[in-house]
Amino acid sequence: MPDPQAFNAHFGGMDTSGDGLVSWEEFESYFDNAEQKVFDAVDLNQDGSVDHDEWHAFKEAHGLGHH
Repeated sequence: MPDPQAFNAHFGGMDTSGDGLVSWEEFESYFDNAEQKVFDAVDLNQDGSVDHDEWHAFKEAHGLGHH
């Protein structure tokens, strides 16, 4: 996996639709270095989107602060 620090972001900034979920399209447009494998690793329940809890679990697992 690429350096997790490169993916340290506030969830609300990625969720451009405001639906409480980050789709692959939102993730890809937010991060210049987006990779499907990173998105898939963060999407713990593999439902095709990342919710707030999944995002913060990823950040905590990699020692990233609450941004």
